[in-house]
Amino acid sequence: MSAIAPLSLSDGSQTAVTYNPASKDGNNVTWTAAASSVQLQPKVYVDGKGNLTTGNTRRIKSTVSFPYVDTNLNNESTYKTGYINLEIVLPRTMATADVTKLRNLGSSLLLNSVIADAIDNAQNPY
Repeated sequence: MSAIAPLSLSDGSQTAVTYNPASKDGNNVTWTAAASSVQLQPKVYVDGKGNLTTGNTRRIKSTVSFPYVDTNLNNESTYKTGYINLEIVLPRTMATADVTKLRNLGSSLLLNSVIADAIDNAQNPY
């Protein structure tokens, strides 16, 4: 089991952002960015359920939220939030090597140029 520790995540800018553990409730852990305003507080949330040694499946749900300021046509600023929701479902019979391969596939999916273009530029593949 990994110890709860600060996370260093890159948002694409030169300096990675450090997220510090903010709370733990059972299997749920929330990290918040170390240097952010209260209104614009990016968060990382992980909820792990199930145990591969005693249950049939383990589910890991994670959310990354990124708040931003949206200015409308009347120059009124409001706070909005974008999210990435991720759910990983691991059957008890899945080998550790296959779990690692699945995680690597998920990681490379978000880095793929076709998927990145669909996310970043709202361009659907044709």
